[in-house]
Amino acid sequence: MDGVQPGPSKQILWDSELKGFGLVVQPSGIKSYVVRYTTAAGRDRRLVLGRHGELTPDEARKRAAEVRAKARVGGDPIEERQQLRRSESLSDLVDVYRQRHLARLKLKTREEYERLLARDILPEFGSRSLEEISTGDVARWHAGLESPYAANRALAVLRSLFELAARWSLRDPARPNPCVYVLRNPEQGRERFLSDEELGRLGAALAEFEKREPRARNAVAAIRLLLLTGARRNEILRLRWEMLDRERSCAWLPDSKTGRRPLLLAAPAWEVLDSLRDRCDIAPSKGWVLPSARKSSEPLADVRKTFSAVCALA
Repeated sequence: MDGVQPGPSKQILWDSELKGFGLVVQPSGIKSYVVRYTTAAGRDRRLVLGRHGELTPDEARKRAAEVRAKARVGGDPIEERQQLRRSESLSDLVDVYRQRHLARLKLKTREEYERLLARDILPEFGSRSLEEISTGDVARWHAGLESPYAANRALAVLRSLFELAARWSLRDPARPNPCVYVLRNPEQGRERFLSDEELGRLGAALAEFEKREPRARNAVAAIRLLLLTGARRNEILRLRWEMLDRERSCAWLPDSKTGRRPLLLAAPAWEVLDSLRDRCDIAPSKGWVLPSARKSSEPLADVRKTFSAVCALA
């Protein structure tokens, strides 16, 4: 099948072994397996089984044989699929989405998607049929979400849900994705570099805040490490002592896609880490570098409140 080349127009190559089973080759190069059958009422039908690559020829041929066998005893697989789609709710789709898609993502991505599903998507669309959710429904929902940034993230998740529903034959692929024509909220760049003067004021404010709020020492240390390393927030908040490699002046960060990778640590960053180690009764070799003040078995969750308070002092 891989050797079949596309032509200027759509081609259908029929199987010589199983009657009604074929491969549709589009000019774009997309190849899909189809099966043709006749209903008990004498109506000719053609059902798309799936794309080549997602199905092997043997898997597609087996499905085609099942479809034709069902049609011979009076069934109509296309009508059955349409009835299923009409009754399929977004909550049903999310159950499949969790098993077939979310399970393959990294933990932090899964957690973020689950948060958006629970807070923004399922309360609005969970009980509704996939086929009845329109572009207007999605546009009104997107416009009504409080945070423009979170609204865009939720829209992206909803769009992927509908894309995968069509790929998994849980929604008519001929129907447009209702999220496609919904305009994202404009997002202003939120990154800028601090001047030397601002860095000096911020450093003084961090020291002052640490004196006032001893319980926030780990949050202050986290902010210092973020400033000194340029790392992502969760890369610092989820640092563990066993990741640190003083000999190579780095921390080894786990990454499920590429294996572990080094985060370079200069002398000022090691000073912060050493101050954290000195606060412990026993020098730690394992565990969170920045444990939560409420529960030491968990990492510090966030530093935004502390950072806002420090900025107010600066």
